[in-house]
Parts: sequence; structure tokens; C-alpha cells
Amino acid sequence: MTLGAGSKALRNSIMKTSCSLGIVALLIALSCCGCGSSTPPSLTGNWLLTAKVPNPRVLDANGNPTYTTADSWAYLSQEGTSVSGTVVSNFFCAPEVPATFSFAGQFQNNRLSIFPLSAFLNLAGSFTLQATVSSDLATIQSGTISGAWECNPYALLAVTGQQVPSVAGRWAGTLTSVSGPSATIFATLYESGPDSTGFPGIAGDMIFSNSPCFSSGTVAGNQIGTFMSAIVKTTNGTLEIPQFENSSTIQVAGDQLFVSYSVQGGTCNGDYAQGTLTRQ
Repeated sequence: MTLGAGSKALRNSIMKTSCSLGIVALLIALSCCGCGSSTPPSLTGNWLLTAKVPNPRVLDANGNPTYTTADSWAYLSQEGTSVSGTVVSNFFCAPEVPATFSFAGQFQNNRLSIFPLSAFLNLAGSFTLQATVSSDLATIQSGTISGAWECNPYALLAVTGQQVPSVAGRWAGTLTSVSGPSATIFATLYESGPDSTGFPGIAGDMIFSNSPCFSSGTVAGNQIGTFMSAIVKTTNGTLEIPQFENSSTIQVAGDQLFVSYSVQGGTCNGDYAQGTLTRQ
């Protein structure tokens, strides 16, 4: 049967409409390609924990220990409802040396409970954390740490916390040396899983511009909470980075790093520099 002009026009109109609808459907499908596929929040990562701890060296008018704010750092690994990791704790009545230990625990219904794997850490105390975590798993909104505190055996320490962004990524900035020259640094850092320290390994490369001492170097170290301890090996000595940290106000954004390093060996032996790198 031969279609008339009107029938042909109707068929062409239907085909064009179907094609248009197909394109629209495809665009909708493409726009939703990532819908529901975003990575769910996790406790896994570096954490900064803050609490007020008894200070037996400074007493109040009644002879009781005063309290001082202390920070501790932890790396948490979450597998389902199980949590494990490592803590560097400064919560033991203002100790001379922080205590580092492994822990295990559970996370259910936004409640985190962790306890040390070693029943007896040291003479200063122990560490058991009970806390409520925010829905995005980025902050500890309220928590308590109990332990056999040497200076106050019945104290419950109120603790808060926040997850710290990884230093992995690309960074650039200017560092000024105590000897005078300034150098622009471009750093690319990569994060691996926790190593023997219990904290993530960090590796990468640094490129130096306008430096009279260095042109490039390789980075190796660890991120521990808000700090990174690392060395940078160059062909003209080694840079030691004892502290590579975010300030407390920039931690959440994670877009700046304060860097300081000293030089061991080479023609610039003994030099020292510091400055700020910005995430690129």
C-alpha cells in the first residue's frame, strides 16, 4: 500500500519525535550514570582527637589537678561494623612521651567503641573510647575516654574528634630558607595503606624551582593525624621533615600544609626552611 503525502508527514513526525525522546532518555541516563555510585562515608582515615586531661603538676586552690587541652592522633580502619587501628595518645596526665598502641572495637548505629589490644599499656593508664559519630562519619561529636589515670583514677575525659584529610595530592608553594633564598616547591604525594607504624605510608616527588641547593627529590614518610614525618632524598643532601601539618583552622578544608625542613649533608648542610604549600 502506498502512503499518501499526509501519511508520510505523520510517519516522519513520529520518527523525529521518537528520536528526540531517545536522545532525551540517553541524556538522562548519562546524567544519572553516577547516581547512587558515590563512595559511602567511612571511619577509615586519620583522626585528630582532642580532650582536656588532668595536669598533676599544676593544682587548683583546693589542691586538685587542673586540666589542659591535649591532642592525640589515631588511624582507624573500618570493615563493616569492625574497627581497628593505632593511637598515639597524649591523654595520660600530661606524660613526657606519648603512648602508641593498637586497638580494636565496634561501630554500630553511629556509636564507636574502641579498646586497647594490650591490657596494660604503661604505668600512666589505659584507653577506652565510647563516642557518638556524626552521620557523615567526619566528626566525633561527643565521647568519653576512661582509663586507670595515674593522677585521677576515676576521671572520664570528654573527647571530640575530626577526620583529617589525606596529604595525598599535588601541592605547590614557596619556602624561605634561614640563609636567605626562597624556593618554589611542587610536590606530588601518594598514600599507601598503614605500614609497621600503624599509619599510612606517604611517598612521592618534589621539584624545586630557584633553589641554589636542590632540583628534585623523592619523598618517603608517614602521615600521623595532622602531621607528616618524612625525608626527601636529593642528589645534594637529605631534607628531614619533622612536622608537615595543617593548622587547626585549615584541617577540615585540607587545602594548605605548613612545611619545615632541615638539610643533612650536601653543600647546604645545616640549612633550614619553612613555608606553606597549597593544594593544587
